[in-house]
Amino acid sequence: MTAKSANFPTTPWAPATSFRSGQAANKAPDANDWDDIMAEIIAVETELYPVASDVVLWVAPHGKATGNGSLVNPYASIALAYAAVDADDTMICVMPGTYTHAATLAITGTYTGVKIIGIGGSDITILDHTTADDAAISITPAIATAFAVTIQGISVLQYAAKIGISIVDTGQTVNTITVNLKDVKLTMDTSGDSLDLVHAVDIGVLLNFEDCVFTGLTDLDVASTSDVYTVRRGVLANLATSVTDKVMAINLFYVTLTAVTGGHASQVCSALHCAADDLTLFVEADVATQTGTAALPAS
Repeated sequence: MTAKSANFPTTPWAPATSFRSGQAANKAPDANDWDDIMAEIIAVETELYPVASDVVLWVAPHGKATGNGSLVNPYASIALAYAAVDADDTMICVMPGTYTHAATLAITGTYTGVKIIGIGGSDITILDHTTADDAAISITPAIATAFAVTIQGISVLQYAAKIGISIVDTGQTVNTITVNLKDVKLTMDTSGDSLDLVHAVDIGVLLNFEDCVFTGLTDLDVASTSDVYTVRRGVLANLATSVTDKVMAINLFYVTLTAVTGGHASQVCSALHCAADDLTLFVEADVATQTGTAALPAS
């Protein structure tokens, strides 16, 4: 019997999983998927872990608070694994299952290049139904160099007027912030924000989304002439940008958009093969001279 192969990311959009058949359908793994999942696990252990510069921490529903992050003794939560990160470019591999986080998963940005990868695709679910915490995941970097984080194959259920992922840049006052989200599902109720960017200082924020689904408000502040937001495939509901005197480049490719609002006259929005209820609200909001391409029928 020949083992299946799996590839892992060398760039933000390189595949991090073998793209099992059920991943696109956003369903729990079935009998046909486990061979692919095992291939991914084996690839991590044989292709990444033996390299000294590649730090891999494992998370599993059967893990323990006293785990050490190894495959045989994994952590019980992503929060425990992230608290153990002590090097740049650490990969946190999350086994399929449901993880109930009683508090915000705080990505403080002490280390850059961290990847949180759902092994087996997007059937990882984080449930955060507490009343004390505002966001399921918060990204608040404060380091002396450029910061980047990648999250892939993760689903977040966050209800009752809460936030799925919060990004706050006030501590990163010199270098850029890059957030890569791939195959991330942020499921909110109608009063919650899927993604909330609080962008208060004049540094560049680069957001790269691919194959993501946001059901709540996508609220993006604008504060730098270097901001670039790129979305490749996915569904964004209630996408809104702030009206400021800054310039932002927005690139949308094969995206379904609803209730799009906001924007500045100097903002540049490019939309290719997108479906939207009224994209002109986005590319001409508030000041009619704002530039942008017309939305084309989705294909």
